[in-house]
Order: sequence, then structure tokens, then C-alpha cells
Amino acid sequence: MGLRRRLALALGSMCILIFAGLGLLFGGLSRERPRAVPEAPHEGVTRRPVLPDLFEEIGKVLRSPERGILPKIPLSPSIPSPLSTQAPPPETPPVRPFFPAFLAAGLVTALLAYLLVHRLVLARLLRLTEELRCISETGEQGRRVTVKGKDQLAMLANSVNDLMDALETSMIREREHATRLQALTNNIPGAVYRSRNDAAWTKLYLSGHFQDITGYAPEEFLGVNGRGFAEIIHPDDLEKVRAGVAESSRKGLPFTLEYRIVRPDGSVRWISDRGRVVQDELTEKTWLDGVLLEETERRRVLEALGESEARHRAIFENAGSAMILTDEDGQIVMANEEFCRLTGYSREEVEHRLFWTAFVPPEELPQVLEMTSRRQNAPETVPRRYETRLTDRTGRHLDVIVCADLIPGSRQQVASFLDITEIRTVQSALEASERRFREFAESLPQVVFEIDLEGTVLFVNKNAGVTLGYSPEELRSGFNALSIIAPEDRERARNRMEERLRGDDNPAHGEYTGLRRDGSRFPLAVYLRPILVEGRPQGFRGLLVDMTHQKELEERLRFYSLHDPLTGLYNRTFFDEELRRLSAGRDDPVGIVICDLDGLKFLNDTMGHAVGDRILTETAHILRRAFRKNDVLARIGGDEFAALLPRCDGNALARIVETIFREVERHNESTPALPLSISVGHASGNAGEVRIEALFAAADDNMYRAKNDRREASRHFLLERLRRALDLREFSDGEHLRRLERHLLSLAEPLGIPREARQLLHSLAHWHDIGMVTVDESIVLRPGPLTPEEWKEIRRHPETGARIVASFQDLAALAPWILAHHERWDGAGYPLGLKGEEIPLESRMLALVHAYDAMTSPRPWRPARSPEEARAELRRCAGTQFDPNMVELFLALPEDSEGERHISADVSRVNASS
Repeated sequence: MGLRRRLALALGSMCILIFAGLGLLFGGLSRERPRAVPEAPHEGVTRRPVLPDLFEEIGKVLRSPERGILPKIPLSPSIPSPLSTQAPPPETPPVRPFFPAFLAAGLVTALLAYLLVHRLVLARLLRLTEELRCISETGEQGRRVTVKGKDQLAMLANSVNDLMDALETSMIREREHATRLQALTNNIPGAVYRSRNDAAWTKLYLSGHFQDITGYAPEEFLGVNGRGFAEIIHPDDLEKVRAGVAESSRKGLPFTLEYRIVRPDGSVRWISDRGRVVQDELTEKTWLDGVLLEETERRRVLEALGESEARHRAIFENAGSAMILTDEDGQIVMANEEFCRLTGYSREEVEHRLFWTAFVPPEELPQVLEMTSRRQNAPETVPRRYETRLTDRTGRHLDVIVCADLIPGSRQQVASFLDITEIRTVQSALEASERRFREFAESLPQVVFEIDLEGTVLFVNKNAGVTLGYSPEELRSGFNALSIIAPEDRERARNRMEERLRGDDNPAHGEYTGLRRDGSRFPLAVYLRPILVEGRPQGFRGLLVDMTHQKELEERLRFYSLHDPLTGLYNRTFFDEELRRLSAGRDDPVGIVICDLDGLKFLNDTMGHAVGDRILTETAHILRRAFRKNDVLARIGGDEFAALLPRCDGNALARIVETIFREVERHNESTPALPLSISVGHASGNAGEVRIEALFAAADDNMYRAKNDRREASRHFLLERLRRALDLREFSDGEHLRRLERHLLSLAEPLGIPREARQLLHSLAHWHDIGMVTVDESIVLRPGPLTPEEWKEIRRHPETGARIVASFQDLAALAPWILAHHERWDGAGYPLGLKGEEIPLESRMLALVHAYDAMTSPRPWRPARSPEEARAELRRCAGTQFDPNMVELFLALPEDSEGERHISADVSRVNASS
């Protein structure tokens, strides 16, 4: 039965009882029948709400913004106002003395009505109020109110229970949201924070990684009395951080700051602070949201890279991070801005549209899928942190560190990605730099080493075994570098190491006596440089240089500073110094001899500077044999030698000069290919009486006088010596030259050469191969084939011969003929490649008769051909190698004895005129 129906029934019963009592009183006890009184109208009856306050309180509960705890609902029972009122009855006659009975009946009726209303309404309302108060005080979200029935009060109780169900569901969702947020922040490779934008950057929230990075517990910085984050920032970086945050706030952009913090133990760590200034649109208050990342390790890697590559390089890049949340099917339901920046997609393109597998390279996908399946079924078997690769929008592969985990109570996964592509690039560059350093170190001829502060070897290149005699294993197994230094130098080496640690760089290296494994000693140079890590010395790096060769070079340089490098004799500098020393007169009498090589320029120009150098060297040997051991013998010019002879009188000096000429003659007899002709001048006297410079000038004048007297004779002497050297060749005998002369004169008549010009043909036959004297005899007489280099040397002899004869006035006309006597009619000859009529007539004649005589004469590598074979070969080569007209003229010459006698007569006349 409804509440309204119960109230109506109670009120109706009460009215019936009241009217019944009134009727009895006024009808039965009055002395006269009362007049009929019209029934009072009911317009005056008004209805009032019974529970207005209760509905108002329930409404407040429904509209309350607070969650989690039900407000205390004050529901005090109150007796409702009368359910209905009547208009006052019309005036009646005065009542009888029975009025007290009427009053008693009314009180009884009112009492009965109150008891009925309390039983049906107020008791149930009080029970509802008490249950709500208990729920409000205890906060038991699972408790519900119990009001039986189907009236409006029961409906109100059901609405309250629905409200409690909705509130409990909201709290469960709130806890799930907090759990998810905690999982997200814990998987970020850094400390997430929120702080006030005040001078101390007071922290409002800190994630669990804060203590891992800073060493401080988050509780120290949270709460009303928490420390300010600015207190742990390095003092040198604080102003930079303030400026960076202020600029970010002014521009409304995110900030990325790198600075140092001071940990509780006093150590300094680098961190990367990535965040932004956030402003509340209603209150206009600002705060900072961001993440702190550990940067110390990355900086150490960059410093290591700079040290290994010329120790001057530094690479420092920010490492990005990203984060996604996926459902149990792998679809991305949430992605942060960093993930979008990393992959190149917008948030709208990623969330609820793409699966995380879309960002995994195909070659990495099987492994990642297998790890994801294991994480959902057996998470303890899968590492939370691993390395893999992602593919961005452009298809570029990124190296990342992934931190992934399941959200508790669900099959959703949260994953964060730290972009380590730059770190991998740095590591690859470091490895490449290390490889280059090792390859460079291994390729050096010196010993490259690294040692600690005590001298223990940490690294040596392979050349250490060659230089020191130790194996690499011996040197890398606790070997002390000081043991390769001689005992007498070790203390000095230790002192030098201490000086380098103090920053003393002068000198750049130390020189010591080194000890090899076999005990042998050698000069050693040690170059040292301290190895500093964060300003602290860790050891030394340097080079060991075997100075043996350098010391030999230094000795050689000292030698050559006073000696001629070609002959080994003293040079002009030393000679002049000795000349000044002897001018004091302590070694009187002093003799001076000056020698000059005749024709050295001619020999250099004609036979080459190599021959000239050999002649100078032979001259030095001859002079050493002629002079005494204590005499100062020097080469004072290109072809000039001089000697200072202390305590030597004129007779002794004359004997030495005679010895010089005898040694020269002996040399020319034994080595005709290197003819020597020397002009000698000498003088002697007492330096105390005559200036030493005057003695030198007198010897020099005597030498030049002798040189002028025999100038032409010495030149022809050299030429004849060269001719003699050539005649000593096995195939270059006098008979060969006479045959060439006969053949040339036999061709001269049909070619119309005048008799007076035939004298030059005689000289041409005699001197045409003079250039061969410069060719090594082993090449000329080689029985087998020649190498290309040997052919090049053979083919230079026409040019050499032309230069030789051009140096003599009476033979200069032969130079162009000798130069071209190996040219061919078809232009394939050498050295100029002349062809046809470009070749001088005399050169063509010589080429023809020389070839004929060569074919009909034996050689070491073949027998002689018959005249018929030689003539057939000439005919075959006519027009290619030889002048065809000249070949016909030569082959038409008579071979009878009369012709031979005729040619011999011409040769005799030419020789007579010579």
C-alpha cells in the first residue's frame, strides 16, 4: 500500500471519529433540537508536503562534487503539520456542560492519529536516516540502505542505493586511472615531476626514478616543508637553468636543459631536464611539468670519443624518449608527443588506428612478437628493458631502448622508447676511431704504448717486439716499462714522468739508454703525455723511438758538415779552417798542392754525370794513396782538389807530386774506360815568414799554368783514351773500322761525293760508335736477348757519340751524321724518328755498310753470315730500313780483286792525307 493511500486512510478515520463525537454531544445532550447547520465547505483544506527536507538533502548528495565519502545527511524526524485544516464552524449556541467529554474525545482521536502516522511513516524515515548517517561516518562504499515496501520512501532508498553503486564504480575507475598513470611514469627512463614555478621549483609530484637519478628520496622535496629543487642544482648552472625556464615561459615552448646536480654524497651528475611551463586558464597560475634524464653516462661516452680521435673532438646530442599504451590486441590506444615526434606521425594518425607492429622492421618482428606473447603469459621470463629498432614514417630505422610491462590487472601494455640512434652512432664512431687508432698505432715504426702511473704496460703495438725483442704477451702481462731503460737512467726517467704530471712539457722527449731483451743497448727517445680523465692523471701515453738510425744520421751529418759526400775527403769548410790553423807557423814548413781534373766537364757532358762522379771518386782514391796520413786532403771545388802538408819541405813535396802522376798513369793503364788527366800546382814555405794565403795563391797559379800548357793535349788524350777503350771491345777491332772505311769510300764514287769530302767519311767510320763507350760492357757483349731497359741504354749511344765529337772542332761536322746513323728509311729508327731524305746522306751510307759488315762478322751470340745472305737481307730491307737507291748502288759494286785494289788505293790516299 502506498504512502499516500496510508495517509489518506488515517486522516479519514480520524475525521469520522471527530464528527461522530460531535454529533453525540450536540444531538443527545442539548435541551432543544439543534438547528440544522449547513456542512462547512472544504475549500479551506490545504495539503502540505510531508518530507521536503529529506528530498532536499538527497538532492545535495546527488549534486555533491566530492567523491569517495558520503556526506553526513542530517535527517531529524519532525512531526509534520496537520494533514488538513477546516474552516471554523458557524456560530452555535453555547455548549452544554458536556464539553469536557468532547475535548477528551478529540485528544484520544489525535493520539490515535499520531500513533498511526508514526507507525506508517516516521519510524521508517528514522531508520533510513540512521543508515545514511552510518554510511556517511564509516565511509563503507559497499554498504546499502534497506527500506521495504513499494511506496515513495522505498523508492527513495533505492535511489540512494543506485547513487552508492555509481559512486563505487567511479572510485574503481579512479583507482585504475591512478594505477595506469603510475605504470606509465615508472616506465619512463627518467624522473617525471611537477613543480611550482617559484624560485625554488618546489615539487608537487615526483616519480620513483627521482631517487635513482639524484640520490634523494622524493619525500624530501614533497609537502609543505619539502626542500626546493634549486638547492641541489650546481651553483655554476643555476642561473643558466633559471634563464632557460624563463625563456620557455616567455615563448610558450618546451625546454630542454642540461645541467649538473650535487648528490647527497657530494658527487656531481649531469641530467637532462625536459619539460614545459603549463598555465591554468582559470587561475592563471603556472607550474612546470617535465622529466629528468641521467646524462652522465652519455657525456662519458662523448668524452671517450673525443679522446680517441685526436683527443680534440666532442659530440653531445640529446637522446629522445617516447611512450605508447596498447590494448590486448596490440592496437595503440595512447601515444605521447615524443612518440609522434620520433616516428613522424600525428597523434590522430596513431591512436586507435595503428598497431605497434607497424613500427617494427620486418626482420625484428618475429623476436618482438615472441617477447610480447611471453610477457602476456609468463612476464617473469621476459626482460622489461631491451634494445630493438623502430621504423619511422620515412622508413628510417631507429635504434631504441624499450621498457615494456603489463598494466596490473589487465592485458594492456605500456612501453617507452629511448632513442639511442645517436648513441649507437657515437659508439660506432668510437669503435671506428678505436680501430683507426689501433691500425695507425700498429702501422707506426715506433713503439706506441700506454702505461699506468706505476709504469705497468697497458698497451703496446706489435713493433714493440721488433724493437725490444719481447713478445706482445710478455709486454702485456704486468711488464714494467722502466725495465727497458738502463739502470743508470731509470731515476732520471722517473723524474721526467713526475715533471710531465706537473705540466712541464719542455723538453718534449727524454733520451736514455735502452735495453733489449738480449741485453744489447741502444739509444732510446721517450715521448710522454699524461692521460687525464676528468682532470685526474690515470697514466701515460707515448712513443718509444729507437734512435740508432737517427744517431747514425747525426754522425753522418757531422761527417758531411766537414767532408765531401761524394769522395769522403774533407770539404772546403774544413780546408779553410785548417789553413787558418797552419798560418800560426807551428807546423812549418807547410806545403800546398792543388790538383784540377782535365776535361771533367767534357766527360760529364758526353758520358754523363755518373761517369764524372766515378772519375772524381777514383781521383780521390789516387790522391789518398799519394799523400801522407796526416796531410789534410780536401775537395775544394767541382773538379778541384787541394792538400795541406804540415812539416813538408820542397823535396818531399816534389816526390809526392811525382807519386800523383805515377798513380794516374797506372789508373789509365788499368781502367781505360775512365781516363784521367790531372793538372797539378804546388808551393811550399814557412807560414811564419810568408802568409799562408800567398802560398795557396802560388800553388793555384802553378796549377793553372800547367793546365793551360796542356789543354789541347789533354782533350785529345781523353778522346784517344775513349777510342782505345772502345777498341778493346771484342767486336770493335781495327779490321772492322777498315772494312767500314772501304765500304763507305766504295759508295762515295757512285753517289758523286767529291774526293776532298771523303776525308770526313774516314773519320765517320773511325768515330761513329764512340758513344758505345758509355754502355756497360756486359750489355754490349750479352749473348742472349736484352731487356727493355738495356735496349734503352743501347739506343742512347748515338746521342752520346754526337755530343763527344761535337766537343772537338775538327770532328764537329760528324755530330749530325753520328746522331742519325741508326735512323730508318721508313721513320721507325732512333733517336729522332727521321725518315727518307730527312736522314743525312752520310748517315744512310753508314747505316747500310754498318749493317752489311755486322751481318758478315761474327758476334758472341751468333756466327757470321755469308756475303750472299747479307746481300739478300739488304735487298729485303730496301725501302724500309735502308735507302732503296743506295742499296742498288751498293749491290752493284764489283767484288773482284781489281775493285778491291781500287778501293784500297783510295783508302791509302785518304789515310795519307790524314
